[in-house]
Amino acid sequence: MKHVLLCLAIAALAGCDSAAPVAQPAPSPTRSAIAPPSMSPIDGLSGCPVTQPVPAGPEVPAGALFGQSSAFGNADLWVGALGPAGVFTLEPDPLHGMGTKLGWYRIATGKLQIVGRRLDGPAPALISHVPDGYGETGFQSSGVNFPSEGCWEVTGTVGSARLTFITLVKRP
Repeated sequence: MKHVLLCLAIAALAGCDSAAPVAQPAPSPTRSAIAPPSMSPIDGLSGCPVTQPVPAGPEVPAGALFGQSSAFGNADLWVGALGPAGVFTLEPDPLHGMGTKLGWYRIATGKLQIVGRRLDGPAPALISHVPDGYGETGFQSSGVNFPSEGCWEVTGTVGSARLTFITLVKRP
């Protein structure tokens, strides 16, 4: 666990400051041995069908993913630390929007790309930061900046593998 936290800290210092919007990738088929996400509207969340986090599956070694107990994934890709009930409560930053760090675990081989769009109203696209230096598989740190509050669909892609989750982003 200390190693994972150290990796996140190093990534934050080394690679997360060179942000550039990531182009929307072409749709890719999803290979998954796991059931579709558990998504349901939660009272008070503006009808946003938030993806409910679950503990990471057997594809993810114990301690290999920050936020492993509140994760979401499939046979190829997992994301951790989705927040309580899949909701991010974030302080806004006038320069960068509402940002958070996400840890990913890649079973599929390749470079992680992250895109996102707001589902419940107009907003610029999510801006993602995926630093180099994590190899082709295993743990990958990232940063995401949501330009506004709202219901957001976030998709991580590694090669032909794809993972999509829905989260509500709100202020404290």
